[in-house]
Amino acid sequence: MKVLPRFILLGALMIGAGCGSNDAKTVKEEPVISVVATKVKRGDIISFIYTTGTIVPRQESMISPKTSGRIEKLYVDEGDKVKKGQPLPLDAAEPHHLLEAVQKLDLSYVVITSVTRDDLGDGGAAQFATAIKLIHEQRSNTRVEVLIPDFRGSLEALRMVIRACPDVINHNLETVPRCYPEVRPGADYARSLEVLARVKELDRKIVTKSGLMVGLGETKEEIIAVMRDLRRVNCDLLTIGQYLSPSATHHPAMRYVNPDEFTELAEIGRNLGFAAVAAAPLVRSSFRAAELYGRVGSSERLARRSETRCVSF
Repeated sequence: MKVLPRFILLGALMIGAGCGSNDAKTVKEEPVISVVATKVKRGDIISFIYTTGTIVPRQESMISPKTSGRIEKLYVDEGDKVKKGQPLPLDAAEPHHLLEAVQKLDLSYVVITSVTRDDLGDGGAAQFATAIKLIHEQRSNTRVEVLIPDFRGSLEALRMVIRACPDVINHNLETVPRCYPEVRPGADYARSLEVLARVKELDRKIVTKSGLMVGLGETKEEIIAVMRDLRRVNCDLLTIGQYLSPSATHHPAMRYVNPDEFTELAEIGRNLGFAAVAAAPLVRSSFRAAELYGRVGSSERLARRSETRCVSF
């Protein structure tokens, strides 16, 4: 039986979201950090809700024998959603609690993301940087991927994250430019593309990644155009999944894309030069994150690790 490495699928660093309960009974009322991790043998799974200071096992199966140990993204249920409203001040202990989870679960791959903190001057970049540095210092063999916002175009905020030397920086374009005004009114396609371009300009050793959701009214030609844009800024990895409307008040799914179309898009992406493309209806940005990272040429990754890990700029 093949032995799989332990790794975290999604460690959502809820920057300043109000994580503060040590009581498992209050998990349904408090924002949480959600974690999924595999055991060391194929087909086993442990799912956790991580609140500040506590790791609480969830009684649910996130994986089945049929999938042979493949990792699926954890969907936080309605009761675990972070409520809207005025964010709380940053919790300086958050990165330490995330490190604690990584250590207790003995993880080799971590994906960190955050709630949107446009109310902060740096958009939460310093909190990302602290978490990355702590994990690197205490877990030298743990790979760290971060899923970041656009920091409203702040180059200095992006520099903070890059200086911390994550192995992968993911920033999702989400959809095609034509759909931005309706689907992502607060975002800017060119600015998001610039985030990925700047990462490669400032530190070419960092693997870059982006994600798209389809079924929002885009055309196949528009999707391919976005893929070409990503390759022009040397984006390494791509995820493509079906958009599913979270509620009746959200943008509706305009169509459900046939699985064969996802297969075709993945092939087109690989032909365009992406090191790996994950494309299927239920793919999300953290889908098989460690596996996708592993598909970046082994010789290339070895070269990156043998160079000075961080750059000065």
